[in-house]
Amino acid sequence: MEARTIVWTAAGVALAAVVLQSVGEVANFALDADIDALDADEELNVFAWASSMSTFAAAFFLFVPAVVVPTLDRVRLLVAGALAFFSLDDALSFHERLAERSVQLLDSEVSLERVVWPVVYLPLLAFVFVILFGMARRHPNVIGTALLVGLALLALAVVGEVTSALYVEDEETWATTIEVAVEEGAELAGWILIAGALAARLYADARARA
Repeated sequence: MEARTIVWTAAGVALAAVVLQSVGEVANFALDADIDALDADEELNVFAWASSMSTFAAAFFLFVPAVVVPTLDRVRLLVAGALAFFSLDDALSFHERLAERSVQLLDSEVSLERVVWPVVYLPLLAFVFVILFGMARRHPNVIGTALLVGLALLALAVVGEVTSALYVEDEETWATTIEVAVEEGAELAGWILIAGALAARLYADARARA
């Protein structure tokens, strides 16, 4: 097995996951089925679980090389901790609760829920992005490319979340359905690609030391 194989496998899994999630989201709305298992914006279904586990996998593949080296890699360990927090947040919906509570306190429009959490999490998001971007730049190969594409997809998901406050309404429409499919698909694919790239990097480093 080569690092390239790990990355391409992750890319294939990401593509399949996004297609399934998007088809489920569109079909759920088109058929007026209201099935939570097909709702990409639902927090307690297999798609939410896949996103949370992909984020945790990325944290794990950063944590292991950070602690096995003779000198503890504190920066990598901090990023692993941040990703583990994102995974927990994704599983327990901390950011949704924070956004809802903030909107209630501000007595603002519900649509602003989509703006609050990215603003609050911005410092942590920026820290993770900068470190992973630096790692990608140091690997001008398939691993670096996968990291960059994964980061770009996550950035797209955050931008989509924030800008959707301008046009997304409370009721389900085709606009909200497409927005959710694109945003959640970008997030899911982004984390899978990043996890795959970090796994490939760990494998390549292990092979180099063998």
